[in-house]
Amino acid sequence: MATLSNVIRGVTENAAGRWVVLVVRVPAVPSRHRVAVWRELRRIGALSLGQGSWAMPDVPAVAEGITRVIELAERDEGEVVVLKATGQEIGKGKFILAELEEEEYSLERLRR
Repeated sequence: MATLSNVIRGVTENAAGRWVVLVVRVPAVPSRHRVAVWRELRRIGALSLGQGSWAMPDVPAVAEGITRVIELAERDEGEVVVLKATGQEIGKGKFILAELEEEEYSLERLRR
């Protein structure tokens, strides 16, 4: 099982700690539109943050999938807000044990 420090190291090496966060709103009815968006997000490896918010590393491999998510949502009268984020602690390389433990707990919660 990967530890948070390994995940952080992998993201830092591959994406310089950059993330894309999508906030997605798609009408509830008919549900097939919402499901199509959800399936595309899962296909590209996005992690659900809850309440229609999704996060993924900002790497070229997910760019086409993000475009597809936006197209699916807008086609079905939904909307997507795209946010770019950078982990501050990752950029500084400063971690304290309590922060790492808290993040590992959050990672385990996401995996469940």
